[in-house]
Amino acid sequence: DAVILSNWHWATPMWYLQEIEGLRPDVTVEYIAPQGESLAQNWVSLIEEYVPQRPVVAVQYFEREYNDLPYRFEPLGEAFLVRAEPNFTPPPGLTPLDVTLGGQVALLGYRLDADTTAPSRPLVLTLAWSPAVTPTTDVAIFAQLIGPDGRLWSGAQDRSHPAIRLVASEVVVERFLVYPLLHAPPGDYALVVGAYLLTEPGAPRLTAPDGADTVQLTTACLQPSTLRPVTRHPTLVRFAGGPTLIGAGYDTGVPGQMRVYLHWSGPGAEADLQLLNESGAVLDQGHVPALERGQYATTVLDFPTLPTLDEVLNGAHLYPLPDRIVLLDGDQPRRWNLLFDRPAPLPAPAPGERYVPFGDSLILSGFEGPDRTLEPGSDVTLGLHFTGARPLERDYVVSTALTSLNPDGTWAWREIHDTVPALGAIPTLKWIRNSAILDPHTVTIPGDAPPVQAIGSIVIYDSFTQAPLPALDERLGPIVPLGAWPVASR
Repeated sequence: DAVILSNWHWATPMWYLQEIEGLRPDVTVEYIAPQGESLAQNWVSLIEEYVPQRPVVAVQYFEREYNDLPYRFEPLGEAFLVRAEPNFTPPPGLTPLDVTLGGQVALLGYRLDADTTAPSRPLVLTLAWSPAVTPTTDVAIFAQLIGPDGRLWSGAQDRSHPAIRLVASEVVVERFLVYPLLHAPPGDYALVVGAYLLTEPGAPRLTAPDGADTVQLTTACLQPSTLRPVTRHPTLVRFAGGPTLIGAGYDTGVPGQMRVYLHWSGPGAEADLQLLNESGAVLDQGHVPALERGQYATTVLDFPTLPTLDEVLNGAHLYPLPDRIVLLDGDQPRRWNLLFDRPAPLPAPAPGERYVPFGDSLILSGFEGPDRTLEPGSDVTLGLHFTGARPLERDYVVSTALTSLNPDGTWAWREIHDTVPALGAIPTLKWIRNSAILDPHTVTIPGDAPPVQAIGSIVIYDSFTQAPLPALDERLGPIVPLGAWPVASR
């Protein structure tokens, strides 16, 4: 007897299932068309109208407007069940848990849709927890994948809850999409959850009775990918007995560091890997897993760089650049192309090249920023280049920002530009594998901006649920930096 408030994207298939397949005739699917004051207000008005009468499910989420409502929005698949009162009963079908973190957060149970995945393909985790006492401080819950080496191997997945919206013993349901990093090697990973209080940045985690700051739910198996990686630099270098190098990518998004992505295909035995510069010096080394035919893997190598201000402003490449790679069998280089006993050459990076995977959906492949000092009151264009990693079924919004910070770390000013990619012309729902999209964003510097550097950044989120699409780079947080530019005095 629920009413499902829906946008057109979901209303049409649900109507089809009702009318043609005869599914769930007991629920009403109501399409909400844009009209009146705002689309968000249309949703708010209908939620307030229906909640006193019958169960309400909303398929679209408007964080700012919904936060002003006295309701709770509980994940129900990809939609949200609107609750007028706290719920004190865990959902059915969960694996039970009985652990309390720091006397504050009681973990009640979880469900993992599948315990096997591949790099960049998400695990879907449902977690039920409860405040052990009525909190006085905002609470954050997180889920992570930890490898056998003890390292974090997943994108950021934190959920925060204002203390004012929580009461003791109520059941809170979280839905996490836990994305393994694109370069996570095959193997078994611990799926863990934890919590912390949002008292200040870097606040310590709440600990379990055994002293651990996370709780392992289960083990997830990561298998080699069967989807060929997309790359700006396709290549083909066959190592005798080893895997085939099929592409490379470069990212200089972390100051003082260059990251090199190397894409491999099987068949091939596992091998150690070295990255060399032009003189033959080793910049970094890593490992390529064993791969069967039709399997793929991505490895990353990092090495320090020393950029100059001119190089940063002009988007020039930083040196020393990687030049060659070599695979090792024990201490001996492996032959490549079956003929030559020498290191394999790498393609040169392009100006402004980036390589930042966002979930399993798209890759930030380039950036064009200003090459000058920013003038207060002027317009600045941030040019983003994206590549589709696969055919997309989600409507994502790209949010760019320029932010200037005061000496105490607070915002001096912040200007944001959110839009569907390519000035709204090419929604991600139209993207296919290897779609190359130029996505410019124009931001205006405030006329009263102080002479403090401006920092560019991007966030990508689902247009319907507003859930962020995480950057699969363990060096980056939930906000991906684009660069920093000085601001002129007024």
